[in-house]
Amino acid sequence: MTSPATGFSSVKLPAALVQQAREAAQPLRRSVAGQVEYWATLGRIVEHSGLTAQEAQAAIEGYE
Repeated sequence: MTSPATGFSSVKLPAALVQQAREAAQPLRRSVAGQVEYWATLGRIVEHSGLTAQEAQAAIEGYE
């Protein structure tokens, strides 16, 4: 359901994914929602670029 005042929607996510997001977000000082949004953005970029998961991982590792 979208709230007209904020533009946010509520979604149900598996508890394990939320926990993984919480753990990944903490050292980066992101919120859980911010971490999930970050992952979703990365996924959209990879999907639209035509990269395979392996190519994307290699690119990320090369950048780090």
